[in-house]
Amino acid sequence: MDELRPWLPDGAEDILGQDRQIIAMMRALELLPPGGVVGVEGPAGGGRELFLRRAAWLLAEGRQRLKLRNATALFPLPIWYEPHIISPSAHPLAGLVNAAMRSSSGTQTGANHGTEVINKLNRLDDANSPSGMRPAALPAFARISAGLTQVFNTLRSARPGRMVIFVSGLEQDTPARRWALLEGLALLRRAEVPVNVVVSLDTDSAREAARSFEPAASDERLDALVAERLDLRLVAGGLGVRRISTLLRRYLVDAEPLLRSSFGADSLSRLSLSAAHEPLGSPLFLRQLASRVVMLAEFVQELRAMQDLSEAQWAWIIISQRWPDLRGYTSTTARWAELRQTLQWLQKNDRDSRDMIRSPLVQRLEGDPHLFRYLRQHAEGFRSDADGLLRAEALLKDAGL
Repeated sequence: MDELRPWLPDGAEDILGQDRQIIAMMRALELLPPGGVVGVEGPAGGGRELFLRRAAWLLAEGRQRLKLRNATALFPLPIWYEPHIISPSAHPLAGLVNAAMRSSSGTQTGANHGTEVINKLNRLDDANSPSGMRPAALPAFARISAGLTQVFNTLRSARPGRMVIFVSGLEQDTPARRWALLEGLALLRRAEVPVNVVVSLDTDSAREAARSFEPAASDERLDALVAERLDLRLVAGGLGVRRISTLLRRYLVDAEPLLRSSFGADSLSRLSLSAAHEPLGSPLFLRQLASRVVMLAEFVQELRAMQDLSEAQWAWIIISQRWPDLRGYTSTTARWAELRQTLQWLQKNDRDSRDMIRSPLVQRLEGDPHLFRYLRQHAEGFRSDADGLLRAEALLKDAGL
């Protein structure tokens, strides 16, 4: 179960505010037919994997919070599947069956059935088909479906409830293999195999997958093709500004003594304040930022010289992670002066960037309103602590970041 647990501690509070949406999804899952598929959408890095991991944990260990209408509708052992880590020569649906077998302590007979089905699925690929499951393969799949049903019934060991499979990281696979899995999941539904699948996939990756099937299709047609293979589509709730600091602190809870000794007693508070801004709120970004901060703290420990960083300096470290091209742009003294001049303008005006003096930096701000708002929020700190920003930049460079 270790690979199913969220990054949060067992029994932790719902710091992302996802539980209500997850509970609604799991109750809807009870009403789906066998083989029913739920698509969890949202932007890359927006918390879809955390959503899936939290749902898997609730199904396995926080089941009382779900308050399912039918306590036996869903099998309490979730299955975690990441298609991109299996061999490219294996059919994605075969990988799903293999993940289910590895998660269960089924009988030898069940293992034999599973191996036989996996081998048959791997022979489904049409050599002339980029998606690996053209209609010509469907009769063969129909012959396999009875074996799939038998495998999943065996894995449940005669206990009630449909098994729930969580599919994560599908966008890391090729578009053709994404489509092969989506078609395979639709066929599970047609065969009424006793499983339900929750698959995470952002809109662009889903369209790319469908385009491998219909290269000339419009975006509307691609969306329709994806929708035909899903019983329910939902968007994982984003991370609100109020929860950003809380989540960042969770990621850094074990490193807090290191941060205090490297950057001062208020380091985590200053960092959290600098990060509490809407476009910085994806869990993926916050994890990456936490890793960067820990490495920087370890480097300071090697220097044996504590750096008491201001909120503005933390904001610059955040920019180095979130907007590295801006950091690269200000690599000369003249560019630093331009940044200071721009920040001075931001302090004195409530107008938007289009009213500013024309410059490459202004053009950059026009193309990224999130960066524009972030710079405006920290303009005073940047202006009053310009030397501190230079010291933070030097520290980043010395650490190789």
